[in-house]
Amino acid sequence: CVAMDDVAAGRIATEHLIQMGHSKIGGIFAFDDIQGHKRYQGFLSAFEKHGIMPEEQGIMWFSTGEKKESFTQEDRIKSLLERVTAIVCYNDSHAVSLLELCKKWKVRVPEDLSVVGIDDSKLSKICEVPLTTVRHPHQQLGERAAQKVLEMIENPEKSFQDVLYEPVLVERK
Repeated sequence: CVAMDDVAAGRIATEHLIQMGHSKIGGIFAFDDIQGHKRYQGFLSAFEKHGIMPEEQGIMWFSTGEKKESFTQEDRIKSLLERVTAIVCYNDSHAVSLLELCKKWKVRVPEDLSVVGIDDSKLSKICEVPLTTVRHPHQQLGERAAQKVLEMIENPEKSFQDVLYEPVLVERK
């Protein structure tokens, strides 16, 4: 296995918000893939480390196939925003969708709400409010995966260790 440490990604994003002074932090996570659960696990571990209890109603779960529909449920998202001062999003795409709703509702980011995404996609750099995000090491991951495949072909009997990349926070506005 060659992958980004998704637990660390959720923890790093949440710890950043805690260090910025937030204690009412919500989350938007995918329930139907392992990344969503691991990122949520990291989210919870940051709360535990700092002795903060997350609010159960501060979490919004969605199906990866229903991303567009999730952001049309405006009452559900408004209810979430009323409970929190910051949100960790499953990925940058969801964070950007949330930023668009915030603009529509005149919720100022970062003054009224702080938002952190995960992946450091191109969207994070070009959106109206440049997004703080956790960088996914796509290039390194691909290169290391290719190296591993070649090593496995050359040494089919050898056992190999998993490689987990520690993500890094990219702080923007």
